[in-house]
Amino acid sequence: MRIGHRRRHRRRRSRSSPAFPPFRRVVVETTGLADPAPILATLLSEPVVRHHYEPERVIASVARDPTLQTDTLSSGLLDFGRGRQLAFTVSTQAARYQRIQLVGTQGRIEIEIPVNAPQDKACRYVVDDAVGLDGSGCRIVTLPVADQYQLQAEAFSRAVRSEVPTAAGLDDAVMNMRIIDALFASEKSGRFEAVRSSIAPPRTT
Repeated sequence: MRIGHRRRHRRRRSRSSPAFPPFRRVVVETTGLADPAPILATLLSEPVVRHHYEPERVIASVARDPTLQTDTLSSGLLDFGRGRQLAFTVSTQAARYQRIQLVGTQGRIEIEIPVNAPQDKACRYVVDDAVGLDGSGCRIVTLPVADQYQLQAEAFSRAVRSEVPTAAGLDDAVMNMRIIDALFASEKSGRFEAVRSSIAPPRTT
């Protein structure tokens, strides 16, 4: 089903095709997760996605535990230019909830428990043709049970044994850290911070 021109998206990859035009905005809402790294890794670890999701600047708001000073509620906005955005909210001190919403002009797709899907239960996503606000146009799609951690470990093992490079290399990890560093810099400055486009050269003494 075509959902029209995508306006909002809560963490899901996009591919260039007539049925799925480019995203205009990405929105992520999860709780039980205060670290945005897994979300950023999903967007930046695949070559097709990475090509479309390299932010130019970011801004963040972070609430911290008064004693431990760990981030307990974080919200951020990543600006990819040309009207493309990713917005997320993650927390460890809120009601347990995870969703991805991909919203277009003619429908939407909602993915349940996207960040750490259960290993022993089937996962679902909802396709809504938006014929009514009461959800009457929703169609539920059930995916087979899969242990994502086992699949990741097996893929890594195959890569090590056969010396085949993995889809996500060291440069992806470096990119993730650049974005996270910019988000925490924004927490302190209270304004947008640019994401460095390259690794700074090592200091010499």
